[in-house]
Amino acid sequence: MVAGITALVVIFISTLETSGLGVKFSAFIVDLTEGNLLGPLIFVGFASFFLGTGLEYIPTYMTLAVLAAPALIELGVPPTVAHLCVIYWGLWGLTSFITPLECLAVYIACAISGSKLWKTGWEAVRLGMAVFIVPIAFVYNQALLMQGSVGEIIAAVLTAFLGCVFIAAALRGYFIDRLSLWGRGLAFLGGLVLIGPSSLWTAMIGLGIGIFGVRGHILFTKRKSFH
Repeated sequence: MVAGITALVVIFISTLETSGLGVKFSAFIVDLTEGNLLGPLIFVGFASFFLGTGLEYIPTYMTLAVLAAPALIELGVPPTVAHLCVIYWGLWGLTSFITPLECLAVYIACAISGSKLWKTGWEAVRLGMAVFIVPIAFVYNQALLMQGSVGEIIAAVLTAFLGCVFIAAALRGYFIDRLSLWGRGLAFLGGLVLIGPSSLWTAMIGLGIGIFGVRGHILFTKRKSFH
């Protein structure tokens, strides 16, 4: 069975390369998104989701490497970063395993625990949110891949760590104590800013938004208590 699947994938990849469809498809993605890097990244995520519902890890990566990676490279992403992003999506980040409706891992977990499918599925999405964010962070903040000076790498790791803390707090709705809805929204936004392109200003802005999101409700509580 493995040999048959591998042979079919090789035929498929060879057809794309010989016909030039892979290159044309990448050019179509770039034209469709008008050179915006976020568009191809979102496309890679959706492609990984749909391909992951029917293919194994390696065929998924091989398909994405032919169809999607050239588009990222054409938009200025270094080849190593582009393929590592595709590898993460294709090999380690197959979101279909934890995202409804497919969510094979969730079905297995529900069969073992007896829990409800949709509740368990969305809980899996919250716990596995890094699957959706990390590949995009690779592209926008390449210092996370140890590409850059020592200071840039340390700054990228620290800001990404703080961003993950804020996003986790927003998803769980708790940081020392329970967070309000607006606090969760601000914490999530601050976390995304921190994980994104690293600079002094973005770090300060993201940190400020995140801290206000997780602890800002204390100011309103004290003000009410004072009155």
